[in-house]
Amino acid sequence: MINQIKDDIYSFFKIAMNEKFPEVFVLDENGFSEKIYWAKRRDVAPSKPYIILNDAIKGKINKAHETYKNEHGQTVKRENWMMVVTFAVYNACSDGDTANAEVQATEYIEFIQDLFNSEETFYALSKNDIIVDEKQVSNIRDLSSFEETNYSYRFEIDVTFNFDIIKEVESTEAQGIKYEIDIKETDLNIKGVTENG
Repeated sequence: MINQIKDDIYSFFKIAMNEKFPEVFVLDENGFSEKIYWAKRRDVAPSKPYIILNDAIKGKINKAHETYKNEHGQTVKRENWMMVVTFAVYNACSDGDTANAEVQATEYIEFIQDLFNSEETFYALSKNDIIVDEKQVSNIRDLSSFEETNYSYRFEIDVTFNFDIIKEVESTEAQGIKYEIDIKETDLNIKGVTENG
């Protein structure tokens, strides 16, 4: 289920980046982008600029859950989960034009920030039962590093997504238990005892 949520977020995001920056974030005939990928899913980074997605936190929002019977009569449990995805933009200058590389990286990260703060994104992802928590879209972090001849730009932003995980659970209804009780007749002789004996 979590992998499906990640795939839905990834698909939405790479299409949005391709529509805004088609010359950089190209999609092939299978919808694959060489320059947008999940962390740990690729050994070698492509040439810059590129964007890495990383699911930093995932877990239940709280311990509460809802249990009910679905349309097939199965008992299911609905849990509300949260995933924080970090979008990291990487860019570097290849021709000594550091200003252009910085402007480009800044343009990408600001577009990502605006994208996940928009009503259009909220409604588009909610169709897949993914809710963008606009109140928890972080500020942009500048993690750029500069050396004598190497200028590497890196900007990050965190976006929080809420979604439900529905699991089938075994029925906890009481099973019928059969008891056999065998009562034997017992004679009880009780003698009254008087005060005088």
